[in-house]
Order: sequence, then C-alpha cells, then structure tokens
Amino acid sequence: MTYKHSLFALLALLAAMPAWAVPGLDTEVYPAIINPDMSELEVRYGRLTGGANAGERATVLELSHGFGSRFYGALLATFEGVPQQSGRLEVAGFEGIAYIGQAAGIDFAIYSEFEVPIHGGPVNFEAKSLIQKVAGNWDLRLNLVAERKISDGNYPIEFGYAASVDYAVYLDDIKFGVEAFGDIGSTDKFGGRQEHYIGPVGKFEIHVPGNSELEMQVAYLFAAGAARDISDGQFKLALAWEKRF
Repeated sequence: MTYKHSLFALLALLAAMPAWAVPGLDTEVYPAIINPDMSELEVRYGRLTGGANAGERATVLELSHGFGSRFYGALLATFEGVPQQSGRLEVAGFEGIAYIGQAAGIDFAIYSEFEVPIHGGPVNFEAKSLIQKVAGNWDLRLNLVAERKISDGNYPIEFGYAASVDYAVYLDDIKFGVEAFGDIGSTDKFGGRQEHYIGPVGKFEIHVPGNSELEMQVAYLFAAGAARDISDGQFKLALAWEKRF
C-alpha cells in the first residue's frame, strides 16, 4: 500500500468513527515513531485546578511494548475521582499503534484504542492519526482524534486534537516545550466554542544500569474556551520505567 493510499484509508477510518470528558486529563501526545523492543510501565496523573470542577482527577496505569519498529501495543487501566471521594477503577482497555511510514521527513502512524467501562455502559473506540516531525533538537507532534461509543444508541462521533512542541536542551535527557489538548466538535455540532487546555511541559530522563530508563513529565495546562467554565487549568504528572528486551 502506498503512502497516499494509507493516508486516504486513515481519513476514511476517522470519518467513519469518533471527546474525552476533559481534554488531556487522562492522555498524552503520542509519537508516531515506535521505539523497537522497548517495554514501558507508566503512571499518568491529571487533576483539574480551580473552578467548579476543581479536584476532578484521573490516574492511568499503562503497560506497553514496541514489537519492532512497526507496531506498539499496550494494556491500560483508568482510575477516576472527584473531590471528597476516593478514586475507583472506571475503565480497562488496550491500545495499539501501527507505523505507516515517512514522507517529506514527517512520520505517520495510526492509533486505535478500545475502552471497556467497569461499571457498565457502552464500549468506547478511539482512533488517532499520529504525525511527528523530528528536526535536530526539535520534536513536533500532532494527534488528530476521532472517538465514538459502540452501542445500539445513536452516539455522535466526536473529534479532538493533541499537540506538542519540545526542544531538547541537554541531549534527549532534558526537554522543555508546550503541549495542548482540545475538542473540535462532533457530527452533531462541529466547531464553535470548545474546551481547550494549553501550557508548558518539562520532560526528564535518567539512564540506569541494565538498559533501563526512568522518565518524568510535569506540565501545567491553562484552560481556554469552554474549559474556563469548569476549571482554571490542569496539573499533569507522568512517571515511567522503560527497559529494552
């Protein structure tokens, strides 16, 4: 399959499917480039600050592996909580990334995820087109998202995005940048005033013996658009252990 045919197939898939409740709270900006033979155990935490929904939070546990340079698979569990209540397991799922190829120095991949609610409700399916450009110390990523609940109900397809720009200030071990998450609309209502979060992020990596790495990401994203109705922003923290097998 040629690059153009792959891209058309991706667009058709996105058009045929579907935003997360709070953009960015329980997810990340995914790369298109797969790190081969690398296993990772990651914990991601997000918490809303200020506003009516202050204290709403999500914690994601994810175990993943890069099966060569063409496919990545992961199992995940999402815990959610609100103020004055302890968090509980809400969703279990699995995700995969299939690398398409490179064109004009830009890497492309397709992401898919199935989420099964623990306490009942429809299964959720999400697809993303992953676009990444690495140039020197710069790393630019764009994820275009389509999401839909799978059931007999007439659920709309919802669209969103995730994007980041990073600059490596010391090898690949220390990076600073900006990331953004947001909604675009749905098949019921596209465009208009939507929820967006944008802000600075720092990424840090420590190499440890045994082909292992410890990673940490810290970000604070400011609310914009309709997100300002429920919060001032969100604090995000991610910790990961990687090992090559």
